[in-house]
Amino acid sequence: MGYVNAIPEAFDGTLNYGAVEKLYERNRYVGANYTNRVGNPSKISTSLIERQNLTVRMSNRRMTRKTNGFSKKLSNHIYQLAINFVYYNFVRTHATIKTTPALAAGIIDYQLSLADMTELAIWSDVQAA
Repeated sequence: MGYVNAIPEAFDGTLNYGAVEKLYERNRYVGANYTNRVGNPSKISTSLIERQNLTVRMSNRRMTRKTNGFSKKLSNHIYQLAINFVYYNFVRTHATIKTTPALAAGIIDYQLSLADMTELAIWSDVQAA
C-alpha cells in the first residue's frame, strides 16, 4: 500500500488518481466504475495508458500476438523491451515536443544517438560481467 500513499505525497494534491473498471456485456462496452484515490474521479482517464500500450505493441513486434518475432527466453524479451524504451525516451525525436521525452523532462542534457545507446549497452554488459 506504499504506492497508494506515495502518490498523494509526491504530487501534493495536483493529481487525479484512481482506478477505472470497464464494464462489458456480450463483448460490448456498457460503462465504467471509478474508484477515487486522489483528486476528482470524473477526470480519471485510461487514455494515456491505452495509448502507451498501443505504442509499445506497434513499435515492438514481440508484444503482438501471432507473430514469428517472439522471444523464446524471458531474458531476451526483457532486453528487447529495455532497448525499445531507451530508444523511445532518449533517442527518438517526438513530433509533438520536438525533442526526446528524457530531454524535455530534464533527465539528460543532450539527445542520445544510436551510437551513444550502443556504447551504453556495451558498458552495462561489461559492468555486469
